[in-house]
Amino acid sequence: MLSQDLLPQQVDIVKSCQSHVRLSGKVPLEKLPRLSELLAGEKDDIQAEIRCSVDEQGLLYFQGSIQAELELSCQRCLDLYDEQVKDVFCFSPVYGEQEAKRLPGCYEPVVIEQSGVISLYELIEDELMINIPFVPKHTIEDCQANGYTRAFGDDQVEDAVEKPNPFAQLESLKVK
Repeated sequence: MLSQDLLPQQVDIVKSCQSHVRLSGKVPLEKLPRLSELLAGEKDDIQAEIRCSVDEQGLLYFQGSIQAELELSCQRCLDLYDEQVKDVFCFSPVYGEQEAKRLPGCYEPVVIEQSGVISLYELIEDELMINIPFVPKHTIEDCQANGYTRAFGDDQVEDAVEKPNPFAQLESLKVK
């Protein structure tokens, strides 16, 4: 078992799977520039664990988990808050689209170069970005906006204004 304080930035995933390598460590936020752009502030590093192996069909795969506490800006009240992000994944390295199509549904394909080297940091960054809320916000109870929301657009205005029924006058002409 290879355990380090920092997770390696790149790894030969083919050799790691064949050797049944386990990795555990932290990923520094400053090494994830795309994710850093979405954050409102700096928090602790991301914790990740990865287990590489070969399944009974001979397919290489690596699975793991990510845990992070990310500081985001609430889009209701604009205050900062901490978002707990946890994710589990199971990938299989492939050399192209044809190989990816043949994978069982339990594996998500990761296209790799002939060298077999992948960037763990980019992979982890992608997974975290997928798991960040599209519209970051506190829970209603914790939000300084106290549940106050605004509605914009024509749809909300139309719903709010009751339209007269065009057949209301015909009601009086009904034969009893």
